[in-house]
Amino acid sequence: MHIEFDVTLQCNFSCKNCNRHSNFNDLSSTHTGGKENKVGMDLYSNTDITMAKTRKFIREVKENGTVTKIHLIGGEPLTHPFMDQIVDLVRDELWGDIVPEILIVS
Repeated sequence: MHIEFDVTLQCNFSCKNCNRHSNFNDLSSTHTGGKENKVGMDLYSNTDITMAKTRKFIREVKENGTVTKIHLIGGEPLTHPFMDQIVDLVRDELWGDIVPEILIVS
């Protein structure tokens, strides 16, 4: 089983081709009057995963026993203020015998 674990939906870019909503708040429409009339809402301001939820995720992966790959994704996962701690915890608890492949998709 392959899991994509969203650590945040925040992103420091506004890529027009992004399918992960990094540019959602920067979109505007000529139908609504241009740039001063944004069509997005600030939906992603509090989307950082907590350490408690990360620990719960780790417990569930261990219980499942069939996970072969985990991608830590976002938005931009490296914008999470505690990404270093998340990576350390996931690596220490899961990488190796439990989950052979763990990647950060930036």
